[in-house]
Amino acid sequence: MQDKINNVNTFPANEVETQNDQDDPAVSEQKEEPKRKLLRMPLRLRKSLHFSLFLLTIITTYLVGFDSVVSNYVFENNISYRSLGDLSGLLFDQRFFGPTLVYVLALLGFLTAHEMGHYLMCRKYGIKCTLPIYLPNPFIFGTFGAVIRIKSPIRDKKALFDIGIAGPLAGFIVALPILIVGMSQSIVLPASSLSSSSSD
Repeated sequence: MQDKINNVNTFPANEVETQNDQDDPAVSEQKEEPKRKLLRMPLRLRKSLHFSLFLLTIITTYLVGFDSVVSNYVFENNISYRSLGDLSGLLFDQRFFGPTLVYVLALLGFLTAHEMGHYLMCRKYGIKCTLPIYLPNPFIFGTFGAVIRIKSPIRDKKALFDIGIAGPLAGFIVALPILIVGMSQSIVLPASSLSSSSSD
């Protein structure tokens, strides 16, 4: 009788340990760690990627800003694009370089402030994260924006709230004076003049 009881519901020890390991998330995470390390980029390569994307974003933002500045110049002076000649030779022309540079600094300025707000708040709470990763876009605005990657879990709701709100607040602080200066430098035209110029 005792032998029958011993033979019921018995499993090899290694199968029981394997099942327990699968149920234990800590053990599963340790087993997945080597795979994560294989997919992790070397530090030097990551820094090169960050710098390359930032430099490329500066270039695309400058090109988009340059196109906008040239369009405004053509409109304000009532001239054609053909009269300017080859636009590639005017990229650093003194008529367009200054306003284009202001556009680049203003856009990337408040964008960087936004992402650094998230980044610095992560550092305050001891949460691992990357530096801002810029996303170039050669068509609209010159950039898709920027992101940071949070590498460790956020421990509580207070940290989550502070990290989330720090970016918009930092970006707003930088963007507000840019908005005020931009509006003060804007030229206000009556709507009738715009409609008449478009009909011509």
